[in-house]
Amino acid sequence: MKYIKSGSGTTVLGENYKKEVLLRDIDLVSPNAIAQLIIIEPRTTVKDHYHKKSTEIFYFLNGSVIFKIDDTETICSPGDLLVCEQNEMHEIRNESDTEARYLAVKTQVDDDTFWE
Repeated sequence: MKYIKSGSGTTVLGENYKKEVLLRDIDLVSPNAIAQLIIIEPRTTVKDHYHKKSTEIFYFLNGSVIFKIDDTETICSPGDLLVCEQNEMHEIRNESDTEARYLAVKTQVDDDTFWE
């Protein structure tokens, strides 16, 4: 069993978002995998980017975001799950007045983010 207390992970700040690394590959028994809590501040956008080797699984916890993958926009709300596959360009917009949080589980994380 692994128990991760809220706020006990390593926090990483990005442009218009922050993430808390909850589990790493060694915890997941999967080379290069990672689980993170992502927080998107109100009225901000995480710019278009993609991953050549990674698949990302997003589970939305609170708030609402517009998730754009290639040319398709999806409104994601709490309880929704979205999978972003390799080489899919994606952008996340929080157009609301409250922060949005989601759990992101990612495979093949080593230097695999490419910004547009």
